Amino acid sequence: MLSETPSTNGELLIEQGDLAGRKYRYEASVCKNPTCHCERVTLKFFSEMRETRPATSDSVCLDMDLERREIANLKDLKADPSTRALAYAVAAETGDEEWNQLRRIYWALKQYWTEHSDLEQAEVSFPPDILDGSMVAYYHVFPFARRIEFIHEQKTWAFDDQYCLNPRCSCQQAALTFLRLRQEPGRQLLRPTRAVYYGYGDGKISQVETGEDAQYSLPDLLESLKKARGDLDSLLAKRHALLRHLCGRDLKRRSRQTSQRIHPSTGKLGRNDPCQCGSGKKWKRCCGPWLEERAGLCGFALMLSREGFAQT
Repeated sequence: MLSETPSTNGELLIEQGDLAGRKYRYEASVCKNPTCHCERVTLKFFSEMRETRPATSDSVCLDMDLERREIANLKDLKADPSTRALAYAVAAETGDEEWNQLRRIYWALKQYWTEHSDLEQAEVSFPPDILDGSMVAYYHVFPFARRIEFIHEQKTWAFDDQYCLNPRCSCQQAALTFLRLRQEPGRQLLRPTRAVYYGYGDGKISQVETGEDAQYSLPDLLESLKKARGDLDSLLAKRHALLRHLCGRDLKRRSRQTSQRIHPSTGKLGRNDPCQCGSGKKWKRCCGPWLEERAGLCGFALMLSREGFAQT
């Protein structure tokens, strides 16, 4: 549905009511934030298309809420007689098939903007236990990123990659979970199968976890994936560096918020006060010592520089 422009064009034929038989041209758009889960599609309808004259530039915008399956701005459109009839007609004739098509359009456009955005500038809030070594999935941060698929033993597979973002850790590993795609027509549900810690720096496998498809060999799965993506190691390294960069920026933002919190009795931040990163720990047991020792995120920035993030 997508060409070079991030919009989906189409035509709408009203089949019932006072507008029955009238045809409208529309353009679909979504928000450009690659991390946003708004589930909204804006349909911009242009004046009806008639053979006797070209369509004018007048337009009506309907905010389609995919989660609730309703027109979010219907109440506002009711006040204008020129938009009320079209809004009611679309609301009445949008069934399951149309809502499913809108969801496909939504995913296609969000995927487009994920691939055409500067991901380094994305606004991301990471979980408060990130300093404890909790893993973060790339697709959790960028849910609309295109899945990487490959063929293994005549079946279609994908993978989920997670990373440690603790700024004190310099590991070069990714936790890979291999997912087998269902083969039923019209269904592409992902089934978790096997997981492994993979060193993208040295190619080593460690801490293998057995899943429901233990009959599949992990080395063979990795080999099939590498055949499909010869740049797998560099891809994982770039993803890890990107998430570290975003996490570091988020930690720096939290540290600024923490430094602005003044203890009422001493005029300074209390070491026993709750850390403002949201971890639930005391300031002295969480971000405080690390931030004081590192003078912000200088050490983290140097680590990123050594890994070549600035050149990627």
